[in-house]
Amino acid sequence: KTPLPRPRRELWRSFSATPLPSQDGGVLKEGDYVEVFGMKRLKNWEGKRGRVVGQDAGSTKIMVKFPDEDGALAMKPDILRRVAAETALSNNAAAATTSTASSLDSKVDDEARTRLATDVELQVGDRAEIVGMKRLKKYQGKVGTVEEILDNGRVKLVISGEPEPLMIKTEVLAKVMPPTLPPGTVELEEGVYLLGIAHDDPNSVTSAREIVKSLQPDNVMVELCWERVPLLMDPPMPPGPTTLFKCSDVKFEFLPGPRPASVPTEDVLRSQYTTVAPGRVFRGSEVIEDAKKLAQSRLFRRVIPIFSPPESGTMPSFLPSEPSEQFATQVNPVGPLTWRLETAAVPDDGLQQKIHGLHTYVFRDIAHAVLQKNAEKNGIELPPAMADRPPVEYEEDDVSGEVVTSDGGVGGNANQESEEMSSDELADAVVDPWMQMQKLAQQRAGVVPGEAYRTAMSEALRLGNTKRIVLGDQPQYVTRTRLGEFTSTLSEEEAAQPVVDQIAIATMDVEKKQELMKEYIDNIASGETDVSDEDWEHPILKERDEYMTSVLRSIVAGENDGNVPFVPVFSKPDLPAGITRDGGAEQQDQYSFEFFPSNGFQSSASGAEKTVAIVGANHIPGIRRLWREYRNKERSS
Repeated sequence: KTPLPRPRRELWRSFSATPLPSQDGGVLKEGDYVEVFGMKRLKNWEGKRGRVVGQDAGSTKIMVKFPDEDGALAMKPDILRRVAAETALSNNAAAATTSTASSLDSKVDDEARTRLATDVELQVGDRAEIVGMKRLKKYQGKVGTVEEILDNGRVKLVISGEPEPLMIKTEVLAKVMPPTLPPGTVELEEGVYLLGIAHDDPNSVTSAREIVKSLQPDNVMVELCWERVPLLMDPPMPPGPTTLFKCSDVKFEFLPGPRPASVPTEDVLRSQYTTVAPGRVFRGSEVIEDAKKLAQSRLFRRVIPIFSPPESGTMPSFLPSEPSEQFATQVNPVGPLTWRLETAAVPDDGLQQKIHGLHTYVFRDIAHAVLQKNAEKNGIELPPAMADRPPVEYEEDDVSGEVVTSDGGVGGNANQESEEMSSDELADAVVDPWMQMQKLAQQRAGVVPGEAYRTAMSEALRLGNTKRIVLGDQPQYVTRTRLGEFTSTLSEEEAAQPVVDQIAIATMDVEKKQELMKEYIDNIASGETDVSDEDWEHPILKERDEYMTSVLRSIVAGENDGNVPFVPVFSKPDLPAGITRDGGAEQQDQYSFEFFPSNGFQSSASGAEKTVAIVGANHIPGIRRLWREYRNKERSS
């Protein structure tokens, strides 16, 4: 009888024991990177690179996995030549593809930040990723720190969350190389990074995403204040089935009297007929579905869900957006949900069968109210511009559902008849045309306002490692007030110069401007370009540099010089592992907005937490200078 072919594993053992020669005269073994060389007919395959993963059953052909092919292909060894791993990884097609254990039996980051441990020797303290696990798949992709090199070809790998180190073979590990940081990055000290960007530069948007992805920081600070958060959100719209809510309680009200004996208890109604629960994020459509279930039970004549307004000062929370078209999806807080369940006819009190009180909040004014409340509670004296700012009163347009100001316009000093312009009007006269020119520059470059910050924040939420997203800039109305005061000391020509400069930038050739901007950001980051003392005195720069440095000190050291008593923060609560969006009183991926006391951040050892601050490039020199002064003063004391 003809013997049956040996199992593939036996064939591979045989193949490994007697290596086949490649085209260049070398021997090939599993794991080698190879290049197709010498094809006579299929010329389009010439130069393609892949990795040896086995041998074709019943032949001497070698199974090669190419990144752009779904499965491994059988290739003759005489048309293959071995290449170095570095060469293979640098190939455009290979570098753009993340391989899997079933293909190349390893995982290579799309930016080639990892190398196989067999190619790069591991040392104690190195970070390594498990990439070649064939049995214990739950460890695939885990990253840990090498604690000890053992004599048997294994290492002790400490992985966060695992009770004990893993004893693991080096051949299934890939060394995680230090991240490649985008242009414009400055390392202030270990674990503290600045990224300088341009607000109308698409390359800056890419850089913002790259630095968050590479470092996966604990804290991300952006050059925004709480007044500008609405730029990151969808415009206010009437609530609908997809609107997200979170209620404080769920109650049942039986009309016209007590619950009849034929009606199930409230516990049964909660468990069998409704899904909306206190503290859980839900959509408007879920309330409608619960109402249908209660109505279809035929226990009630009429079912009406009623929401009460939230408690005063209750802030919205936020969830990552999928897809990330904006920074996050707002979760609207509401008071208790009361199910009005009519078991018999009751007099009509005019209440319609609709969800009452579901509305979208104007974030700025809620934030302002909470700001004042927190300041009073903590004994904080607000600067005059913040304390005196009257909140804008909003009303709901019954016809269109649009939110408008109570005077029908945007308010402010537009109707003021004083011949002498106030500081606010002077600021408006400079800032508004300047902002229009910047918006024009952004439109021509294909960038939306705040896109770099939005992208960084979205990436941080998507990755899920970031604990806090901090709004580090001075409140906008304070800056405008200071700018108006400063502008009043200038001549008309000096006051108009920023607008003239912005017009020149906005109308410049887009590609040429991007090249100049890249060079400028590189020079700023390297220290070759600095801001003069005279220019730095401008309130747009110096005062905001001082403010952002103070916020950065709060994040890193848990204290500042006292001029920033509270910091607006999107924070992720510390919750037990395993809690998902659909379970528990809170959601693990939910970020809440709060005004955090500046001394409430816990100081960490140098490098223990990573913090990334993303700011306009012109702020880099000032923040770097102030940070150096702060650390020098700390050392001298």
